[in-house]
Amino acid sequence: MITPMKYLTLEDVLDYQIGSTSLSTGGGGVVPSLEEVRVIVQKVLDEGHKLKFIDLKEVPNDEIVRARMTRSSRARSVQTHEH
Repeated sequence: MITPMKYLTLEDVLDYQIGSTSLSTGGGGVVPSLEEVRVIVQKVLDEGHKLKFIDLKEVPNDEIVRARMTRSSRARSVQTHEH
């Protein structure tokens, strides 16, 4: 049985942000703060847009999909030199 797709709320997106940040495996970059995400998503929702996860099978073959991933570790790398 296929579950119907639900639209994401601001709370859903913030939960995703928290979860993906805490489970992140690094890779560089800077993770946007929760407040930055809140402001961006609220603006999008206020403009009347709806957010949802989709299956790539839903995207027509002639469309372009851009996935912006900004999940990364806040840790800095430290180099050690052994002599």
